[in-house]
Amino acid sequence: MRIYEPRAYEQGTYNLTNPAKYFGSKTPKYKSSFELRFMEWCDKNKNVIKWAYEPYYIDYIFCKPPNFPDWVEQLVDGKQHKYFIDFHVELIDNNGNKKIYLIEIKPKSQMREPKEPKKKTRAAVKRFVNAMKEYAKNVCKWETTKIHCKRKGFEFFILNEDNLFF
Repeated sequence: MRIYEPRAYEQGTYNLTNPAKYFGSKTPKYKSSFELRFMEWCDKNKNVIKWAYEPYYIDYIFCKPPNFPDWVEQLVDGKQHKYFIDFHVELIDNNGNKKIYLIEIKPKSQMREPKEPKKKTRAAVKRFVNAMKEYAKNVCKWETTKIHCKRKGFEFFILNEDNLFF
């Protein structure tokens, strides 16, 4: 049995145990141990009918999300971008109903607004600004994906180390 320790930057090719369940166009290549853990779950879970890794994209506009500080406007480009959703999963739930989920895998640290540094060194401020830009981009992607899922009758979840390494 594999012991799971969250190492975010483990990368490689996933060897499918149940290739008939996988509908992606290419062999899945995980970019983190978080993604690897979820691939193993999808591949081996008897309730999962089919799944794919980064099977398609959702167009989104990178703009300042509501309730963000005004200065974030300088970080966004207002242009359309492609968001490759991490996972598309179809499964049978406990009530025997077919459900479709779009799943994003992210570390907890990228799921919340970064804190302004106490010491305003050039390096600390640069890290903060870059983290805020990434967080704003994620919020734009996730809000667009929620709308997409509502239209399609899918559900959207963002999983992190708390959900994957239990």
